[in-house]
Amino acid sequence: MTAREREGGLNKRRRNGAARLSERDVARLQGAILAMYSPRDLESFRKAVAGIFMDLIPADYFSLGDARIEVGKKKSFRVLNLWESRPVRVGEQLEAWERNMFEHPFVRHVLRNGADGALILSDFLTLPQLRRTRLYRETLRPANFGRLISVGSLSGPGLATLSLTRPESEPDFTERDRRMLELLQPHFDLARTNVESESLSRASRTRSLNSAGLTPREIEVALWLAQGKTNPEIAIILATPARTIEKHVERILRKLRVANRVEAAVAIAEIIRG
Repeated sequence: MTAREREGGLNKRRRNGAARLSERDVARLQGAILAMYSPRDLESFRKAVAGIFMDLIPADYFSLGDARIEVGKKKSFRVLNLWESRPVRVGEQLEAWERNMFEHPFVRHVLRNGADGALILSDFLTLPQLRRTRLYRETLRPANFGRLISVGSLSGPGLATLSLTRPESEPDFTERDRRMLELLQPHFDLARTNVESESLSRASRTRSLNSAGLTPREIEVALWLAQGKTNPEIAIILATPARTIEKHVERILRKLRVANRVEAAVAIAEIIRG
């Protein structure tokens, strides 16, 4: 089968499978989208995201990889950032993945056609064909990856890829899985952008308040205080006794040399703005 024939078959399967979500799947997708926007810091987001995807699309492994691709005379594929539900691409295995990525049918397809939706490994190769490749011998088989679905996005010289895998003894991914992944990806991208931006902003605010002599816990309290939260509200947010929050606020007022919460909120805002 030629590349053109494979792509024609891929497009046909996408069209046929695009409208096959059940009411139950739609409800599950909505729940996954809400869960995606719930975490407020990068660490919590990273911990939650694998479970969100793997609950929606059953799999035994999830990864997000950000990579830099050079396609000139000296081709190179370098992983810049990797989130994994369990450690697989580490050490020599990561080197093997980087070495073999230009043999990966997904990478070839994206470089030729752009990132045009989710791809399933069986769109390109049957299992017998896959087993004859170096990609399988050096990367997929050691990681116990026989079934694979991914969705990627090109950004300048980079490629960001969301992937889910199953052992080859498990059923293949379906058009329903493809549709779910394609619908959830833009929400993941937006939620990730939001939480990374907030994490950078929070880090900047933390550095500023740290210079004012506040402890890490006092900084947490101060940031909520500056947003107009009461002591009982802060106690609930931080899962801390209200009396403890009162003590933190007293120390914050003393360190900032202000008389009340209003003056503290103004002082905190001025410190953050620099």
